[in-house]
Amino acid sequence: MPSKQTTPTVGDLNSAARGSGARFNSGKVEYHQFPLEAIEGTLRVLMYGAKKYAPGNYLKGQPWTVPFNSLMRHMAAWQRGELLDPESNLPHLDHAMCNLMFLSIYRDVYPEGDDRWPQMRRGGVPPEPPNEHDTGRKGQAGSKRSSAKPRRVLAYARAKRHGRSKP
Repeated sequence: MPSKQTTPTVGDLNSAARGSGARFNSGKVEYHQFPLEAIEGTLRVLMYGAKKYAPGNYLKGQPWTVPFNSLMRHMAAWQRGELLDPESNLPHLDHAMCNLMFLSIYRDVYPEGDDRWPQMRRGGVPPEPPNEHDTGRKGQAGSKRSSAKPRRVLAYARAKRHGRSKP
């Protein structure tokens, strides 16, 4: 498939000089930006999982909330100051990275495993039902307002924590 890019990002098409080979790389992933040492810990966790379960077991897929919950447990342990997972003796951050990788893979190859609550996928909780003070339209208690926007999870939780019924 021919590239739509007309000017190479590297080299010169019109030159015969040594080292002037041309490439149309605009918009392509720049792998050199990734620090390879960052993936070594994740690979150690994958090797541990291959012994515990089976090599590539995660590729079979699972409900998305399984790796999400594991990710969050590892992050909570790390936040409390626990550096190493007591079972594997590997860093919690490497376990978290591994679970995040699973979710990223599942997004593309196992979409049917998405078991998040529907309202969470939309980015918030459903609006609270209107009360008698919030009629939406004059004289019609309980009707929905046409301009109602979904409430965001954090704003909702913050309001509840401070004793307010609405953010």
